[in-house]
Amino acid sequence: REDLQRISAAGQLPSSDEQRKLQTWIEQAAARNPDVKGASWTMMDARGNQLARVPYEAKTVGKNYAYRDYFNGKGGLPEGTPNIKPIEAAHLSNVFVSTATQDRKVAFSVPVWSVPQSAAASKSVVGVLSV
Repeated sequence: REDLQRISAAGQLPSSDEQRKLQTWIEQAAARNPDVKGASWTMMDARGNQLARVPYEAKTVGKNYAYRDYFNGKGGLPEGTPNIKPIEAAHLSNVFVSTATQDRKVAFSVPVWSVPQSAAASKSVVGVLSV
């Protein structure tokens, strides 16, 4: 969470070292949960940029998917819609066509919350994990 929080706060895509660390984390999470039979796992930052994916797909990692329902929970929005906020609760998406496979899919997604720096600080969504 701390890495994702730092990346989201920076407002830019992660360095190659940060991306490798997130990719390793999501690969390990998928391996630890073989009972989750998802076609893919993805991690996005708070702006909807895909940071990691299992299986890895170079044509999707680094692209923005904030317009997708699994990220925003508001249905399909036009690509390029500005200022899209991430979900704040677990969500089952509408059907969408995968950029990686062209298959129709649905995704279960959950927000990833920040780690408050103090008791007075409020938490915020720093990313979205989807399967």
